[in-house]
Amino acid sequence: MKSWQAKADKDKARYLKEMETYVPPSPSEDSDSDSDAPRKKKKIKKKKDPNAPKKGMSAFMLFSIATRPTLKKENPNATFGELVSCFPRVLTLFQN
Repeated sequence: MKSWQAKADKDKARYLKEMETYVPPSPSEDSDSDSDAPRKKKKIKKKKDPNAPKKGMSAFMLFSIATRPTLKKENPNATFGELVSCFPRVLTLFQN
């Protein structure tokens, strides 16, 4: 478990380093609204910046990505939901 936490901490450090140099777009470029006409009381959604750094993954996500192929080999007919329910069992075995 400590190795996954270390990987998550490393990914978080990468994210924070990228955020130091990231400059978000100006507010005028940020709105989804195509016209300047007043609208009914509808909240304007900001556009997501595709150049923004991605948030760091948690230790559990790194662990699940690494162990999913093994679980899929052991349970070839398992659905996505069934595979997800296997992760807590594998995690408890891994911690002990």
